[in-house]
This record gives sequence, C-alpha cells and structure tokens, in this order.
Amino acid sequence: MSWNTAWRSLRRAVVAAILGRAKQENRELTREERHNVKVLQKLRFQDLRHTFITLMAERGVPLPVVQAMVGHMSQTMVRYYTHISNKAARQAVELLDGNTEGLFVGDFVGKVKPVKGDSRRLLN
Repeated sequence: MSWNTAWRSLRRAVVAAILGRAKQENRELTREERHNVKVLQKLRFQDLRHTFITLMAERGVPLPVVQAMVGHMSQTMVRYYTHISNKAARQAVELLDGNTEGLFVGDFVGKVKPVKGDSRRLLN
C-alpha cells in the first residue's frame, strides 16, 4: 500500500466516522463537523509536513534540528516548507520594542511608554 492510498483511506475513515456519528444520533452535522469534513476532504499529508516544520520554526527550534527531524537534505528545502504565521511575524517585530509595556494588541492604539535608560534613536 502506498502512502497516498493509506492517507486517502485514513481521511475517508475519519469523514465516515463523523458522518456515522451524526446519523446514529439522528441529527444534522454541526457547523464544526461540516468544517472538519470539508478540511479532511482536501487535506494532503504534505500539508501536515508544512504545518509541523512551520510550528517548529515558530517555536525557535533551530533549522538544522528541524532538517534532521524531517529528513531534508538541505536547509533550502526546510525554508521552503516553513510558512511563518502573521502572529509569529508580529511577535518578532514586537521584539524591537525591547522592554516597553504592552505589546502590539495592548497598546497599539494607545501611547507607547518609554523605557528608562533607552537610548535608541531613529535612523533618518
């Protein structure tokens, strides 16, 4: 049995279980169940690989470690599979604020409080 065949069989089994449970309980699918069925029908095994590599990168796992875990031969391939989320990118940018209180969401609209001894200057 190939990976694709096994993956396809697994997805179908999970969808069948969701549909079977709703039928057994004599009810319509919930919104969440409809969403899960839709996702499962399109989900590729490769999508899980992308997600795993991205989550490892966002949590600060060094790329050589991720590379070894997933069996890639080059860091270029690991970077190809890495898709940093908007949240992770925003948190990275917030590191520029140093010790200022209230990151992005908390003080975005309000004023930023200066940090004592902060000698940063804007570059023009």
